[in-house]
Amino acid sequence: MYCAITFCATGRSVVVRMEIDKLRADIDLIDERIVTLLSERKKNVMQIGKIKKESKKPILVAEREAEIISRLKKKAVEIGADPELVECLFGMILKNSKRVQEK
Repeated sequence: MYCAITFCATGRSVVVRMEIDKLRADIDLIDERIVTLLSERKKNVMQIGKIKKESKKPILVAEREAEIISRLKKKAVEIGADPELVECLFGMILKNSKRVQEK
């Protein structure tokens, strides 16, 4: 009886570990997609910065930033994501975008 319980516990432990490993592998792929999308976003930001400089438009458009944050927080709520996390992340992304455009 002791061996059967140990086997079941060990067997379950292996299954749990496999499930965790699979989920972590999925997360790793998602993280790589996020980084790829950030790179694509940066390329567009750089082009916008060039256009703004050539046309002497301001880099910062506060209304646009507020609209982006508002829209994405709303989307986060709709899909069950954390709107505060979205606000924080996109605050950092937008800050980076300004820095890139100012170069």
